[in-house]
Amino acid sequence: MNETIQRWYAHICTLVEECPQRGSTTEGERQAAAYAARVFEQAGYTPTTDRYPAARSSFQVYVIFGGLMIAAFVAYSLGGVAGRVAAIGLSGLSLFSISRELTFRSNPIRRLIAFGESQNVHAVLEPSGEHTQDLILMGHLDVMRTPVFFRHRRLVDIWRVYAVITIFTFFIAFTLYSVSLFSDGILIRQFGMFNAVMSLILVAINVQADLTPYSPGANDNATGAAMVLTLAEVLRSNPLEKTRVWFVASGCEEVKHYGAIDFFKRYAPQFKNPKALVFEMLGTAGPGWLAREGVVYPFLTRAAPELVALCEEIAAEQPHWKASGTRVSGGNTEMSDAIRYGVPAVTIIGITADAVRLGYRGEELYWHRPDDTPDKLNPEVMARAYGFIRALIDRIDGRG
Repeated sequence: MNETIQRWYAHICTLVEECPQRGSTTEGERQAAAYAARVFEQAGYTPTTDRYPAARSSFQVYVIFGGLMIAAFVAYSLGGVAGRVAAIGLSGLSLFSISRELTFRSNPIRRLIAFGESQNVHAVLEPSGEHTQDLILMGHLDVMRTPVFFRHRRLVDIWRVYAVITIFTFFIAFTLYSVSLFSDGILIRQFGMFNAVMSLILVAINVQADLTPYSPGANDNATGAAMVLTLAEVLRSNPLEKTRVWFVASGCEEVKHYGAIDFFKRYAPQFKNPKALVFEMLGTAGPGWLAREGVVYPFLTRAAPELVALCEEIAAEQPHWKASGTRVSGGNTEMSDAIRYGVPAVTIIGITADAVRLGYRGEELYWHRPDDTPDKLNPEVMARAYGFIRALIDRIDGRG
């Protein structure tokens, strides 16, 4: 393990061991942000900490979404025009809110859940020559809880299928309740019951998830946050030629990306010809670049074509890094937030194209699991990921 990889690994271990339980808006997350600020200061930067209100849990909203659909079926079952109108209103509110939540946008249900305070920490490195563009390097500090459906790869696959089906049942139930004002029938009642059962399962899954402990988060995502810190140290003595670099250790990614949204909302107006690289789960497999991510159409995001093209060029030139294009279904990274604010972006992630084709078999990502500890990280994988990322940064700056 060379010196740079050792430094990266040391940051990962510090985040895991000295900043435990770093769930979104928790004291552990604040400790991790303070550590990131110290690393930036020791490297010679003047870090900035931005605080913002953020939800404490990513599961509470889905409990309410499911509860509203159950209430809609109960209202419909009571009969009469008033019951049908109530069913339409309740299911419509749930459907509208969940569609907003899937794109990390404000919605009425968010007003009903618990909020706390989170924070981002960032530092900026000016280029050695003329400033012609900005590059944002981002990795999140917080960790997720350890729901039962993440304990095994096959359960993750089942969860993805269930989530997509449930979203569609919300839409169909709302449509059928609306039709019931004009033409009622047994089909509507039967499907309403099916949707209520699916919603009850949704409620149970999310209640269970919110009661589980936090993951140690070595791979997801101390590897990403520590990559940001390591690059800040390495580039400090060798700035890019024409690219101003923003090193961002973000908070509250695991709870609907409040941190990335706050960062891009604050600073996007200051960027010049920006690009963003997001780092996720870099220590056990890959590297890969996300060509596409999201839950279900139309909530899909595609990476910036110009950055994908650079990734493809580097992968072809350096086959020993084993880099490949890939995708994620059932979730989003902070790439989506950058693109929403007009910043071309791509996520570098430890998931390969082969793993996606095989249903993630053969790769242990330790994603949202209690055994996501530093001893699971693979130095060879880390070296490949670091080499690929450095080459990509140099190529963006025009050096490669």
